Amino acid sequence: MSGRRQDVKEDIGARLQRWSLEEMHFRPQGRFIHASMPKQEDYQDICRGQMVDIWEYIINHVRSKQTVKTVMGNLNLQSQQAPDSYKVKYKTGEKYSHEKDELLQKRSKLASDLKRTQTDIDHVERDLKRLQGDILDTEQAYQETKAKIQDVSHRTSLLTCFSHQCEESERQYEEYTKRLSSKIEAYKKIASKEDENFYSKKNAADKDLESGCARSVRQTCEVIGQFLHDLLGGEIKTASSAVNDRKERLWTSTERIASEYPANQILVSLINNTQDANLRIREKTESINIKQDAEKLRFKYETNGRLTDLSTPPNFEHSLSRLLEDCQLSHINRFVETEKLKNGAWKVTKSLESVKMQIEQQLSKMYIQDPGALELARKILQLEFDMVERKTILRHLESSSLLYREQIAIATKQQEILLSKFQRIQDFKKLADNKQNLIRVLVKHNTNSKDRLTDQKAEILEYVHKSLSGHHAETTATVSQLHDGASQELELFASVALPYLMYTLLESGQKKAVLDMSIHRLANSPYTPGSATIQRILQKLEFPIYKSPECMLSQAIKLKWEVDEIEQLLVSHSNMAATVANRDEDTLSTVKRVTRLCEKVKEKDSATLTEVMPLLKSRLERTTKSLEKCVAMETKVDHWWEQPGQDVTPWVKVDNMTLQQWKDQWTVTLTKLRQLQMQKTK
Repeated sequence: MSGRRQDVKEDIGARLQRWSLEEMHFRPQGRFIHASMPKQEDYQDICRGQMVDIWEYIINHVRSKQTVKTVMGNLNLQSQQAPDSYKVKYKTGEKYSHEKDELLQKRSKLASDLKRTQTDIDHVERDLKRLQGDILDTEQAYQETKAKIQDVSHRTSLLTCFSHQCEESERQYEEYTKRLSSKIEAYKKIASKEDENFYSKKNAADKDLESGCARSVRQTCEVIGQFLHDLLGGEIKTASSAVNDRKERLWTSTERIASEYPANQILVSLINNTQDANLRIREKTESINIKQDAEKLRFKYETNGRLTDLSTPPNFEHSLSRLLEDCQLSHINRFVETEKLKNGAWKVTKSLESVKMQIEQQLSKMYIQDPGALELARKILQLEFDMVERKTILRHLESSSLLYREQIAIATKQQEILLSKFQRIQDFKKLADNKQNLIRVLVKHNTNSKDRLTDQKAEILEYVHKSLSGHHAETTATVSQLHDGASQELELFASVALPYLMYTLLESGQKKAVLDMSIHRLANSPYTPGSATIQRILQKLEFPIYKSPECMLSQAIKLKWEVDEIEQLLVSHSNMAATVANRDEDTLSTVKRVTRLCEKVKEKDSATLTEVMPLLKSRLERTTKSLEKCVAMETKVDHWWEQPGQDVTPWVKVDNMTLQQWKDQWTVTLTKLRQLQMQKTK
């Protein structure tokens, strides 16, 4: 039954697809214009349950507007082409009129012309409709082709971008390959060197030799340290271009070292350089002697820890006179230079005047007949002279401004240096005072340090003696117990099987024994505890060797079920044997039980008839009424089916009800009919 219903469903789906495409000319519209056409499976999805009858009715009785118009036009054309019959009634006593006969013939001719014209109009309309359909099909094909072209262009652009990206990646990989090849060649050359060059340190205390890698690393570290020292000392400005230049040089040097030498040699060189620097700092720190430095600075170190300055104060008068002499000498030099410049300016002015006179004479000769042009030439010449003079003044002012800026920068830098020196002197004074106070405290603290150290030493020795004497017996016993303990532990460790010592790390970081991760953990392994017992259990369970341990439980359950079935079978056989043995004795009792059972069945049957008959009659009456309603509904539906095209005109009513109302009533009636059928089956 279900197979037949499936065949009906597939047939309805195929018919619905043909009806929508061939009859109704269905095409995707709106935002679904580029969507694919529905398949037969899509039509079958909507033909489910009660919709099968509805779609079958629509397929059989609903036609497109074009089909309806074609049928109506054919009917009208047939009615128009049928010959008109008319009757002429002559009154009694009226004579035959020739004019009236001509008018009737003219009328019939005009009617035939009208029919031909209407036929031509219908043909033209059909041609126009066909052309409209062709235009729509062409437009649809154009849209589909346009969509395909856009899709192809989009794919082409994507492929082009991807191709460019692949080419760029290929170029990058080629560049990386070249770099790796150069690195490999350089490392091969370094590895193939048998004689390595060694260098001696210039102006160094130790005369040890160093390799080329160590030398390059040390020099680079010194340059970086000097750069950081200058940067912190303020000798170079952070925002200046000199900082970037020095950074570029440092990076170039670092990259050159990294490309020329292996990483392990660079690391060893850095470690050695760090150790040497640490050693130098330690030696320099240990060589600091405040007392000796103070004496060199001409300070007297007194017994109470104070420092007295013994140096002679500077002669400020001599320094001031020296500065005045320098200023006078610079003033005289500036005066002499100014006089020289004045003489040079006077000479240049004289030469300029002579040149102007010569130019004036030349202009007078050239424009002697045109005073206006001569005056204009003089003005132009004067403007040229003024412009050259102003440009010269501007260049001189710019050079002077640049020179003064440099002098201001130098003076500012010298002022900053003086201020920093003054601040350092103040800081040194504070540091000297702090150190002097610290020395005073240390001297005061160390006056009786020798006696205090002697007392502490005696206390520590006494404490050690007491601690050791109290634990002498315990220590002796522990030593005797631990005698030959290492050898015993080694013997125990040697007896351990190697698979127990193999561990692996999981992704979660947990340490797991490899023996516990075996796929077949039930194998007869000598390292597995209780392996003999497990093997006996496997033999009893008839467990195959090729199966995993997880299948042991299912095997045991299967064996248990088989044992239970055998037990039940044995019990059944024993019961059957006992029943056969006692069958003759129980025959009489069996007949009595059957008789009582028949009487109970009769009583139950009569009671059931008494309860069911009224209910059955009422149900039959309701069923008869429902069948009458169904017959009436079927008659109305047949009447409705005789009128095609009603689906497309929902405003048309039959018996004051629209198509949707008839469908709703049909659904309600079918639901009631099914409920009655279900009640009957119960």
